[in-house]
This record gives sequence, C-alpha cells and structure tokens, in this order.
Amino acid sequence: MQQEVIKKEQFYGDGKITYIIPKDEGMDNTGFLKGLYLKRTKKNYGRYPGTSISRVAGIDIEYDPSQNMILCTAYNGEIFHATRKGKKDHEYSSYVRYQIKVDVEEKEDRYIVVLIPISKEVVRGCSPSCITHYDIPEFTEEKLIEFLSNATVRFNVEIDSPYDTESTYANFRRLLKEETFRQPYKDKVTGKIYKSAFYLPKDEKQAKLFVEVFPYRNGSKAVIYVEMPVSVDPVTKVSDVGNDINDVKAELERIVND
Repeated sequence: MQQEVIKKEQFYGDGKITYIIPKDEGMDNTGFLKGLYLKRTKKNYGRYPGTSISRVAGIDIEYDPSQNMILCTAYNGEIFHATRKGKKDHEYSSYVRYQIKVDVEEKEDRYIVVLIPISKEVVRGCSPSCITHYDIPEFTEEKLIEFLSNATVRFNVEIDSPYDTESTYANFRRLLKEETFRQPYKDKVTGKIYKSAFYLPKDEKQAKLFVEVFPYRNGSKAVIYVEMPVSVDPVTKVSDVGNDINDVKAELERIVND
C-alpha cells in the first residue's frame, strides 16, 4: 500500500480569514477570489545525481468554483521520471491537505471574500517499493492560517506626467530598485512582455511594478501594472485591500511627478 490515511478531521469555522477587495477601476475582479491570489510553492527540486528520481515538495492550490472550495495541500515526496518514450512520470508523496470553504459577498463597491478551513487530511506515502516512507510535511493549522493570511493582488494604474517619456521613466530608475530579467517576462494575464521590473517597498515586503511610459499630450502617461502583497491583521484576521491599493497609488503618483 503506497498511501495510508493517518488522520481526518473536521473544523467548525475556526481560523476564518477575511479579505475586503475593492471594485477598483484597475483591478480584475473576474477570478474565483475576485482578484486575490494565493502563492503556490510546490516545485521540483531536480534529479538526484545519476538517477531518474527527483524530489518534490511545497504547497499546491486547487480551485473548485463549482463547490466554492479550495484544496490547499503541502507535499513531500519524489517524482519517478519515465525512462522510456511514451511512458508517464509518476509522483509519490506524503501530504497534508486542507479543504477551505470560500464565501464571497458582493457589495456596491467591494467584495468580501472569506476563507474558512473546514477539514484536514493527513496521508503518509511511500516509494513504489515502499522501502522509503516520506516524512509528513509539517503543515499545521497555524501554518495554514499563516499561509492564507498572505496573498497577492494585481491591478494597473495610469498616471499623467508633465515630463517627457524618458524623464518619467528615469524617475522610477532613480527612486526604486530595478531588476533586469535574463529572459523577457511574459505576463500570463495580459500577454505583455517585460524586460525589467521595479520594486516598491511596502511594509516589510515589496510591490512588483511593470512600467510602460507613452507620449501623452504635452507630457507622458505612465501605465503601471502592480503585483502587491497583502496580509491580514494578526488580531482581527481581516485585510482591507483597498487601503493598501490607495497607499501604493499615492506613492506612484509621487514617483511619476517627482
């Protein structure tokens, strides 16, 4: 037997997380979480030397809009890569999986998105021969709440400037840290391709900015695509995303017109 269920339990509304997301002109509210994104950390760490086996670990997210649910799963295991053409790779893992109920309430100017953990499943897995049993990830209820309490929102801002395009773009280079990509980055949503990004400090984190500047009237217009980290208050378990967006917009206005 390559997988053994160690534990199953239900929750009853403990650890509820709330995000208040504005119906902002520059935000895309069409997604399941109305513009909120949780970060997948599951990845392949590469093959062991001289083998066709690689380690896999991290957290994966599965969305089920039809059931208003999210599956949030921490994995620890291995991928056995196919050595013959036409064969498939196989993954064997231990995991801890939480089922998260998603409640969305629509208001006139905002969405209230509530994430409620309702169940937990712990499974111990082993390799095909069951010689190796994989350690169960340490994904406790506390770590789940921490994970759900940190997310990302994406929005765009257009700001007019009296300066020409070169001067406006130079303001970003002068005032912010810039990262130049080794390979151009293609945005999965817009399809736009960028050669670099800027980083705007925000609390203890950074908002990532993709900047384009165009001639406009007697000056220029900066079009800025923002990926912004947001966190819930550790006491109230609520994040009013609109306040964070307004703070970033004010700072971008200052940079463009500096």
